[in-house]
Amino acid sequence: MTLVAILLFSLCSWNAGPFCLCISGVAFFLQNPTLPLTMPVQQVLSQTQNFLLLAIPLFIFAGNLLNHTGITSELMTLASVLTGHMRAGTAQSTLVIAASLEGLPVQRS
Repeated sequence: MTLVAILLFSLCSWNAGPFCLCISGVAFFLQNPTLPLTMPVQQVLSQTQNFLLLAIPLFIFAGNLLNHTGITSELMTLASVLTGHMRAGTAQSTLVIAASLEGLPVQRS
């Protein structure tokens, strides 16, 4: 276990990024021969079944898709026309954009 800790801290000090956790995790599993080697694979695959964590990259993808198609600028223009002259128009523009995005057709399986 001390080898894994030394490896982790040395890789972190060299700015190895996320690879320091991966390499030290592999070293831990190689150091303990009683652990099955299928356990890390099962852990990685079980995390893909978590719908809450899967929603984060999908929201980022949806935002990039809306930006790429130009819908966001049109929604900002619409919200500015509807609520720009009112007091707290920025907050109300956000509400208008959120309400208009709720009406977009979503294909569900």
